[in-house]
Amino acid sequence: MDQADLLNEFVEEATEHLSDIEIQLLQIEAMGEDVDDGLVNTVFRAIHSVKGAAGFLGLTQINELSHHLEDVLGRVREGKLTPDPYNVDVMLKSADRLKTLIDDVETSNASDNSELCEKLKAVLDGAGAKSDSAAAGNSAESQLDEVSHRIEEATAPEPPDEAQGDQAEHVLETNEDPAPAQAPAASNGTVTPARSSAKKTDDSGADSKATRRAPESTIRVGVRVLDRLMNLAGELVLSRNQLMQTLAAISLKEDATRQSSLDKIALGLDQVTTELQETIMQTRMQPIGNVFNKFPRVIRDLSASLGKEIQLKTEGNEVETDKTIVEAIADPLTHLIRNSCDHGIESPDVRTASGKDATGSVVLKAYHQAGKVMIEIIDDGAGMDPEKLRRKAVEKGVLSEEAAARMSDADAVNLIFAPGFSTAAAVTDVSGRGVGMDVVRTNIEKIGGSVEVTSKLGAGSTVSITLPLTLAIIPAMIVEVSGHRYALPQSSIAELVQTDGKEKCIQQINHAEVLKLRGKLLPLVRLREVLGLNPGEEGDFGNDHQLVVLETGRCRCALAVDRVIDSEEIVVKPLGRHLNELPMLAGSTILGDGHVAMILDASGVAIDAEAHDSAASMDDAALDGAASDLQRLVLISVSPNDHFAIPMDIVSRIERINRERVEMIGSQRLMQYRGGTLPLLNIEDVVEVTQVDDPDESFVIVFKVCGHEAGLQVPYLEDIRDCDLNGSLETLRQTGVAGVAIIGEHSTRMLDLYGLTEVARPEWFESMDSEEAQTARILVCEDSAFFRNFLTRVLAEQGHEVTACEHGEEGWATLSERPKDFDLLVTDVEMPELSGIELTKRVRADGRFQDLPVIALTSLADEDSRRVGKEAGVNDYQVKMNKPELLASIDKLTAKTTSGGTR
Repeated sequence: MDQADLLNEFVEEATEHLSDIEIQLLQIEAMGEDVDDGLVNTVFRAIHSVKGAAGFLGLTQINELSHHLEDVLGRVREGKLTPDPYNVDVMLKSADRLKTLIDDVETSNASDNSELCEKLKAVLDGAGAKSDSAAAGNSAESQLDEVSHRIEEATAPEPPDEAQGDQAEHVLETNEDPAPAQAPAASNGTVTPARSSAKKTDDSGADSKATRRAPESTIRVGVRVLDRLMNLAGELVLSRNQLMQTLAAISLKEDATRQSSLDKIALGLDQVTTELQETIMQTRMQPIGNVFNKFPRVIRDLSASLGKEIQLKTEGNEVETDKTIVEAIADPLTHLIRNSCDHGIESPDVRTASGKDATGSVVLKAYHQAGKVMIEIIDDGAGMDPEKLRRKAVEKGVLSEEAAARMSDADAVNLIFAPGFSTAAAVTDVSGRGVGMDVVRTNIEKIGGSVEVTSKLGAGSTVSITLPLTLAIIPAMIVEVSGHRYALPQSSIAELVQTDGKEKCIQQINHAEVLKLRGKLLPLVRLREVLGLNPGEEGDFGNDHQLVVLETGRCRCALAVDRVIDSEEIVVKPLGRHLNELPMLAGSTILGDGHVAMILDASGVAIDAEAHDSAASMDDAALDGAASDLQRLVLISVSPNDHFAIPMDIVSRIERINRERVEMIGSQRLMQYRGGTLPLLNIEDVVEVTQVDDPDESFVIVFKVCGHEAGLQVPYLEDIRDCDLNGSLETLRQTGVAGVAIIGEHSTRMLDLYGLTEVARPEWFESMDSEEAQTARILVCEDSAFFRNFLTRVLAEQGHEVTACEHGEEGWATLSERPKDFDLLVTDVEMPELSGIELTKRVRADGRFQDLPVIALTSLADEDSRRVGKEAGVNDYQVKMNKPELLASIDKLTAKTTSGGTR
């Protein structure tokens, strides 16, 4: 093995040895005099290994610096040196310097590390530990420079070395044994032996190490190879789509045997393609902890620079997402963490004066939700003052005084994402330059994500980031406008709405078109007009038009298209240099029939919709007539004689599947779904029907119950429409059925999905049944007669004492007359006379009811109402027919009242 190969192997091994050293040194500092010997041993052995290999290769500067650092660690291991903040700071800077020298190993011998070596010697002699003033002597400006350097170092992606080519690597799991340490690197540079010595610990190691799994057998594969595999998988998906579409078009007159053979081939190709796609996607998945692990050091340095006491807690480090997203999110997270420390967390004396702990807390949390990655940055600082933000926005010309006065507190808090907006009193290296938060939102939206912030004055703020799992192959909705097809990523789609000429759901306010959807006004964007595709006459919306409701970090808006064609997994292709600056387009793809379709950028559409925000922010008073009591229903059937309806509020997703996707495991039906399995239920298993059709394609309605995700498989999806249930729905006491109504020309049974699931999967409800529920006195305000009767019956069956009112005014009168007679208020959000939100505001303004728990019943998609309700004082939001979750919420909110004997 020549010298170049030896150096390459040294760099790989030394980098792995030092990969966790920053976190380990911070843990040592936190333990202080009670430091765990095993943890110190781990760091000592890593530095010792680097020192020995560097000496063998003649890397004198690396050898000398690691030798002095090893001496200090040895003194800590012997218990003769306390790892106080100054000593650890010197060790951290030495480790940083070692990483820098190793990254540029060829020129490392020419560097001068004498200053750091002298500091390490001083630590050994006790001079550094005795002189805290040495650490304090650094000016605030120099400390901030160091912090900025650390942030850039921690979050900047490492550029591949062109000379090494495929040496930029990922680790893939295999069943093969790792090559011995002495084995030479492969000549092509793409496969080298795995190194895991830095990750091994003694049995006496720290708790965090004791629980670590044994290292798995691995090989290293170059990123270029992975990228090539990713491209091949994408092409295979395109071929699969084309084959499946071609097979679907084969005439039924074709030879049956030939058709059967083609079907088998297609199914095999479909399965292999899906498995290959998922497997290759896993090779690109990296834990979000790769980014999170950089921030303890950043928080430590920022705390010293700002003169604050801040601790960082991380959760969900094991959550995985695509490596591209992991790299792209590092810089936005740095901005957000820095703002939480600078703007959010108060100084120790201010916190103490307000009754808080002197040490502030920042929580960095990641988790999966609905097929996306959620990241939250939560601080317990001062929070944001909406009124101050409004004033700043007017001063800086971001808003007019009239617009600021109309803006809700939640929208005012999100003004921090406006370009050039800053509340900092002075310009520093940390803040006050008017850049940052708008860049954060732009960078997050570039990768298909969204960001929003919620805050409570005096209690802290939460920044929520929603990210896709991958950017390579994504589920999308194919829409058509003026004969052209476009793809919309499903992660940005909240729901689909069919316009109806009989219902005036499209209105014009202040010369801007808006969609009235369940009492809310959404800005409406005509796709054909913004793209310049033969725009039609103004107001030309007929029954052949469909609206796609988009939800991004900027706003919620409706996109008018000619028709929605289908959902499809698409392979994202980049745009050429002539098109990559178009704000409405995010890429392109090849559809199943071989045609190219542009991928729409939901954020770009939202920017266009922002021009309509003033109209969309108006309430229903601007429209003629009061809000109608319509319920959005999914209409389904199992045969021409058996029709059912499900409230759209409780539906998470609707999938169209082939019968071959349904598998039987014992007596349970299931299907593969988003990398896992989805249990399937059938109406006929619980509800009596005349017959059940079995078409080649059916529909699966996905919903959640008791923490589980399930799917209701139905042969036919008839429609999704708004129906007025008042006066038409009669209660029907049948398991799995809540009532029956005439919808269109059919008698339609309203399904109780949760009652149906309780019969089909009783084990899911056992944990709830085992809890001892408390009875409570509940006031229900619901203007829909059906839902009012349904809630009354469900709650009474649980032993609760229920008083039902038709609207908010009646509920307020009842509450005022009997102020001590109720333990809980359950109210609909949209009601005539007095809405649930206004009723809640009255309750909270009256001293008699400030502690009365309030549950609001609303739609899952209505996030704006949720936010407004929380500000008004709503304790919890529930869906009307989500029986188990509603009962659990009632038990939780009324536990103190009913168990304390205050009734």
